Amino acid sequence: IESMPVAIDDGNIDRVTGGMHLLLDALDSYPARYLLNRVAYQKNIPLIHAAVSGFHGQLTTIIPRETPCLRCIIPHPPEGGSPPVLGATAGIVGTLEALEALKVLTGMGDVAKNILLVWDGRSGRLDQIPVGKDPGCPVCGIRGRIC
Repeated sequence: IESMPVAIDDGNIDRVTGGMHLLLDALDSYPARYLLNRVAYQKNIPLIHAAVSGFHGQLTTIIPRETPCLRCIIPHPPEGGSPPVLGATAGIVGTLEALEALKVLTGMGDVAKNILLVWDGRSGRLDQIPVGKDPGCPVCGIRGRIC
């Protein structure tokens, strides 16, 4: 496991993702998330997306060419400002992301493919929302730049 506490951009993304077998998205900006998603598809590297906002969090596992990519699931960044991140929410979603990474790397257990896990800290619920590929996706769709 290698932590890369850097701001990713087009200039360093290849170096940052070089030699990786799994990418974990715990980023705080959608442009950076979309860049990581695109590179994961280009390099055929599984990507676990996790995000938190206030009492809510979400997680999905993206397997290039098998599952929908992040652009399929979230085609446009959410509008408006983000509520503060609550430490407890980040802790729960971060723990789920770590568990998901272990499952992907070991092949043990069912990974969150083709679903978006959504945590609601106010109710204590973890829901599974089915997600699918978007044929018009600019990353992985039929007319996408990356096929």
